[in-house]
Amino acid sequence: MSEPREEDEIEMTDNEVGEYDQDITSPFSVNDIKVTHATVMLPTIINRLKRKEIGIPDYQRQADLWSNNQKSRLIESILLKLPLPVFYFDVSDPEKWMVIDGLQRISTIKSFFVKQTLKLKGLEFLIELNGKKCDDLPTNLQRTIEDTMFVAYHIEAQTPKEVRYSIFNRI
Repeated sequence: MSEPREEDEIEMTDNEVGEYDQDITSPFSVNDIKVTHATVMLPTIINRLKRKEIGIPDYQRQADLWSNNQKSRLIESILLKLPLPVFYFDVSDPEKWMVIDGLQRISTIKSFFVKQTLKLKGLEFLIELNGKKCDDLPTNLQRTIEDTMFVAYHIEAQTPKEVRYSIFNRI
């Protein structure tokens, strides 16, 4: 596994790790927790990544840990219209969603669709796309990308920070 390059990482926040490394020691009201279900279009994710409106909290692990084969298989899954696991975003700041779960998938989307540094390889079904970048995809697959939807859970602003961290640890 190669070391992630700085230019491939998703922008980190300035939050101090210390504010998240404690267990919840005092009770909180279940009414304070608000998590909503959302359908998010892939072009929305791509545009937010381009505008640096998606980040990762300090307690999250590093981006770009997957091999190029793993990344390529994710892109192939998108192109095959296979459902992906749900994403979790902390949307307490509507200007910058924070990835709670789905970091490797978001990093892969950024590498392929935004930076266009990922060339597909090791594909299982769409082998004719091996060696291709996003801009090399045929029109019908470009349309598939435009129509792709993801399921996401949005952790809303009223949810206490400690609970957001607890959600990260539980999923």
